[in-house]
This record gives sequence, structure tokens and C-alpha cells, in this order.
Amino acid sequence: MSLELPDGITLNHWEKDPSVIEIPYEIIDFWSCNNCELKFEIILLGENGRHQGQIKICGAQKITWQGPLPKKRDRAVEMLKELLQKRVDFHNERH
Repeated sequence: MSLELPDGITLNHWEKDPSVIEIPYEIIDFWSCNNCELKFEIILLGENGRHQGQIKICGAQKITWQGPLPKKRDRAVEMLKELLQKRVDFHNERH
């Protein structure tokens, strides 16, 4: 089965997947457990006053939290660190 197009019609060939958008990110902080192999990293995503954050487990690349953050960068970073501290406290309680 061959694909024949009418005269004057061509297929567009993309070099990249058009649905992939690169979002600038910054790794804010790391945390490693002293009792096990668990490592968290917090990441600030976005630009132009639109911030999102992620808390990831290093190595597994599993995202444990992701969500919107305040527009002010300083407040967004502070909130990310507070969210990380909650995860750390919960993890330490389980040891």
C-alpha cells in the first residue's frame, strides 16, 4: 500500500516533535536521608512571573509533588522549601 498524494499536496516533515516545549527550570535545593538512600530535589519551573514547582525523588525521577507557586520568585522558593520540609518530616517519622 503506497501513499500517493494529489498534485500540489505535500506532507510536512517535522524535525522535532511540535508538542515538546522546553520550560526553563532551576534546581533550588537537595535533601538526603542519613538512614536510607532517599534523596529529594526541589525544582522551580517557569519564567516571567509564572512559577511552578516540583519535588522529585532523585534517581527514580519520580515526582512526589507538583503545582503552581506564587508569582514572586522569593515567595515561590520559600514555599517550595516549606513543602520539602513537610516531606522530610513525614519521611523521618517513618524511620
